[in-house]
Amino acid sequence: MIATIEELQTFFQERRQLGIKPGLQRMERMTQALDYPNQTMKAIHIAGTNGKGSTASFLKSILKEAGYTVGTFMSPPKVIMQDMIEVNDQPIAAADFVAHFNRLLPVIQQLDQQGDPPSEFEIQTMIAFIYLHTQADVSIIETGMGGSEDSTNIVSPLVSMVTTIGLDHQKFLGDSYEDIAFHKAGVTKPYTPVIIGRVLESTKPVFKKKAERQSAPLIWLEEQLAIQQYIAGDSQDQMQLTVDGQPFIFTKQLLGKHQVDNAALAILACQLLNEAGFRITRPIIEKGLASAFLPGRFEKISQHPTVFLDSAHNQEGIEVFCQAVAQINKAASKTVLFAAFCDKPIQAMLTTLAQHFDNILCTSFDHPRSAGAEELISLAGQAKQVEWQELLQGLDESDTLYITGSVEFISQVRQYMLARF
Repeated sequence: MIATIEELQTFFQERRQLGIKPGLQRMERMTQALDYPNQTMKAIHIAGTNGKGSTASFLKSILKEAGYTVGTFMSPPKVIMQDMIEVNDQPIAAADFVAHFNRLLPVIQQLDQQGDPPSEFEIQTMIAFIYLHTQADVSIIETGMGGSEDSTNIVSPLVSMVTTIGLDHQKFLGDSYEDIAFHKAGVTKPYTPVIIGRVLESTKPVFKKKAERQSAPLIWLEEQLAIQQYIAGDSQDQMQLTVDGQPFIFTKQLLGKHQVDNAALAILACQLLNEAGFRITRPIIEKGLASAFLPGRFEKISQHPTVFLDSAHNQEGIEVFCQAVAQINKAASKTVLFAAFCDKPIQAMLTTLAQHFDNILCTSFDHPRSAGAEELISLAGQAKQVEWQELLQGLDESDTLYITGSVEFISQVRQYMLARF
């Protein structure tokens, strides 16, 4: 038995050596032992290369505005491990996390003895299902990676969603957009509506075939969304949309035009939830969209100096980040601070940054997968190596800095800035 959250963290650190373990057989064994909480919870299941977190945040904000108690399972955690599992933005208590782990421990030990030990993420997913199915009216479940073989894919959702398709996690998902789409499409469930975001034309047959095989209603974002007006700002955006024939006018704190798609995905999900017995009106949707917030997603964290944070952790994310910067800053010279995991397409990411920023600063951060600053410099041409804490300490009130890269890096920077600025 585990007695404290610190002991549990040590357990997970030791289990981390197992890495990522695709496949659902271990999850099925654990859910069977706990009387299938994944089948009784009301859930929305979200997959996608980018946009999952923002779409989930829009949905959560709307559902809370409608008066529902909303659970979320999202990764990686914002600060502490318990942040992955929240109800109405409050993380699961450490005591509850430990108690639910101990309920799972006998089946974990059985699987260990049988030579098929569950991974850290699989156990955390299972704890989320145990907790959320009793604590929340509805839960938003975000895949960790892929879809078909992701541990979250044992959930029986009211609605499934795929936000975007990009080249990420190729070691597990394949090297082509079509291969990755095949895995993401795996969240499609029999007779359950599935919403597909803005994806490449070449991947659409993958989703069509999967939906047909599952007799699942298929909704394409691009067929439902029309943008009448979009005004970008550095603290909020204003917009007017039509989604599925209904007009919506609102401001949003999640900055960038790419967030229009994520907001529209949330609207479509709410319309489907209404068909399932929820009551979510248009004014509630507009209020929820306006109040949605997600740390580190093109977030203006400081005014003097002006500092934006964005966890653009892959090539597609970097492209969207650069577009968002261009919408609000027309200055001739702009500066970006960049750090990334070593297994990302660093050369392509830096090439894109060089097309939009005159000054590129490269750094590393505290994580075993962090690329060294020297490696980044070797790929970036005129880039400069810096220690990111020293850089932030030396900023003047008139400076403007954009910071992007790994989700873990942005999380560390954000914690540092909130403590000191």
